[in-house]
Amino acid sequence: MSVYLPKGPRKVDTNCAERALDRPPCKVCALIRVYLTFAIPLIFLAFAGVEIDWPDLDMTAVVGYLFLAAFLIQLSWRFYVDYIKKK
Repeated sequence: MSVYLPKGPRKVDTNCAERALDRPPCKVCALIRVYLTFAIPLIFLAFAGVEIDWPDLDMTAVVGYLFLAAFLIQLSWRFYVDYIKKK
């Protein structure tokens, strides 16, 4: 049994770090990096038990409303880009 090897110079695949310097990251990778930038400190603060005690302010509700607002803004932006701007 023989293996076919193409003739001519072979392309050597560079590692990810060198490839990343050649071109910008894709949109999905950039979005994941943004989410991780905000999620990792938030998760760390939650597990570390850091609490900010402001009078008459429920921080759990504030964070929940912020996430809801971010979700609705992102949903409306995607609706605008995909349906309204496309026309």
